[in-house]
Amino acid sequence: MKNPAKSEGKHKALRPWFRLVALLALMVAMLGKIAYADSLDLARCSVIVSSGFSAPIESTNCTSTSFTTMSLNPPAIAPGQGFATAQANLFLPSVSATARASGDSQAGGSAQLTVFFEVVGPSAIKGSPIPSIPIILTISGGTRAGSCVGECESAGGLAKFDLEQAGVPLAQFCGSTNSGFTGSVQFGGDCGALAPTSSGTFAITQSLLIDANVEGGFTMNAGAGIRGPVLGTATVAAMASVDPIISIDPSFFFANDFHIEFSPGVAPVPEPVPEPVPEPSSILLLSTALGVMSMLSGRTRRI
Repeated sequence: MKNPAKSEGKHKALRPWFRLVALLALMVAMLGKIAYADSLDLARCSVIVSSGFSAPIESTNCTSTSFTTMSLNPPAIAPGQGFATAQANLFLPSVSATARASGDSQAGGSAQLTVFFEVVGPSAIKGSPIPSIPIILTISGGTRAGSCVGECESAGGLAKFDLEQAGVPLAQFCGSTNSGFTGSVQFGGDCGALAPTSSGTFAITQSLLIDANVEGGFTMNAGAGIRGPVLGTATVAAMASVDPIISIDPSFFFANDFHIEFSPGVAPVPEPVPEPVPEPSSILLLSTALGVMSMLSGRTRRI
């Protein structure tokens, strides 16, 4: 004759294992629904800085290190000083450049960064194809240049952002500021129809449809330069920067089913996490797991 207490103790010891198996089965089923992008292209960058009469310093290694150069004119040349810095940042992707010059000198900095991305997710949900996904671009760019009127040959800054997918341009933003010896400060001269003419900055939030599971890319450019000689004791400065945020539109009904992947090594601004809305299939899986756990628990109580 079986000892009821001994049998009950044995099944009590097994209950946690039954629950663990059921939960693992649920997790495996859910993981099977997650899509991942194929390997995306590496980010591409170019950073150049120059100052005074020194040779430019150039790098195509994508790091988040700022490149800086500073030079003083040698004694045989009229006094002058140049300073420039440029950075292509992989962590929270952005580019920036600054330049300063005084006396008989010049300075320039430029940074370009191309990052590849893909909106990843199922090609169809509940039998309905999902070819395009709405994303939100939040792009800020700025340029500034000190007045060269009567003081220096020229000063300028340029900030530009381009986004494309499968070779098709989808978004372009640009801002620029320029100043010369004989004219006033001008905005947008280097950008054509893309730029606002009232200032050298742009701050744009735009919704855009992107093909799912197709690689795209966006390129940021920032450049700043001063051409001397700078008269008197003045120091003229210029700067430019571009800072983008790309995220899936949280109002998209299937936003939870998609995510954005970027080039290896790129750490973007985290996307806002929409409120989770379980699909019927997910609810069914969860109900099945809970039902199995309930049956197992009830069975052990009846022994």
